[in-house]
Amino acid sequence: MADTAEDPIGTTSGVSLRIAFLLVSPPVFLGAYVLYRARDHLDADAAKIFEAVARAMQQDQERSDP
Repeated sequence: MADTAEDPIGTTSGVSLRIAFLLVSPPVFLGAYVLYRARDHLDADAAKIFEAVARAMQQDQERSDP
């Protein structure tokens, strides 16, 4: 009982937390890497959408001019 008063987490909880972090860390890092790589694709897609909108606006202006 005196040992747990010195260590608020406790020895068994400390081991459990360590194991939990070891189990959770790889998927978290993998997900972060996937999101990091997806950023490049999102930037390219946004650029394509912007170009299409700009092209459509230009075509509308050309049609409306006499």
